[in-house]
Amino acid sequence: MASHNNGLVHQKNEIIRLFKSNQVEESYSKLLDLLEKHGEDAELYYLQGMMHGSRLRYAEALKSFAHALELKPNDGEVYFELGLIELNLCRFNKAAGYLRKAKSLKCRVAESESYFKKINQQARPQDA
Repeated sequence: MASHNNGLVHQKNEIIRLFKSNQVEESYSKLLDLLEKHGEDAELYYLQGMMHGSRLRYAEALKSFAHALELKPNDGEVYFELGLIELNLCRFNKAAGYLRKAKSLKCRVAESESYFKKINQQARPQDA
């Protein structure tokens, strides 16, 4: 079992390395292969969400992060990333809600505070 987990960690690290070196298609293909084998792994869906978000595919990122939360409901990193996506979509109330949740989970508290300031500066009264 430990070697199986080490193999999975190695594969995740390889996907991250490929993505960071701008080998996007290869990294995403490897990620999809891993998701087929390890669909219960929340971190894989988190990685998928990060990949989609970095490519401005926000709808797909939201779906991936939602799936990650189904598998691991108290993952502060996921809530933080959801907050950033909602902020990019100018959905300030949703962004603030996700960032509050991340903060309550003791995740990236200082960064969340910084984004709250941005939200307060950009929010409009008609924001829903």
